[in-house]
Amino acid sequence: MTSRADQVIVQEPLPATGRTVDTTLSVNTALEGAPSSVTFATTATVSGGDGYLNLRGTYPTGQGAYSHEGVTRVPVTGANASVTVSGSPPWPAPPRCCC
Repeated sequence: MTSRADQVIVQEPLPATGRTVDTTLSVNTALEGAPSSVTFATTATVSGGDGYLNLRGTYPTGQGAYSHEGVTRVPVTGANASVTVSGSPPWPAPPRCCC
């Protein structure tokens, strides 16, 4: 489901019966047309068993814009399910992470 009005995208990958989903999420900040003065930071964390992938973009002062942030939540369901995080230094790290 996608709602531009609510600025929400929801995806639910479901495995076939008896199968599992093995997914890698990452962030690419090479946005066409984005000013080079916009900086990005990413972080990936696990909290309460669920995974969170955050992207924060910050504009320089004086441009009339401040920042934006996107969060992807990876809920864990099912027996033997887990989320792991790698390559995620704390804010304001260079853009690079997976969970």
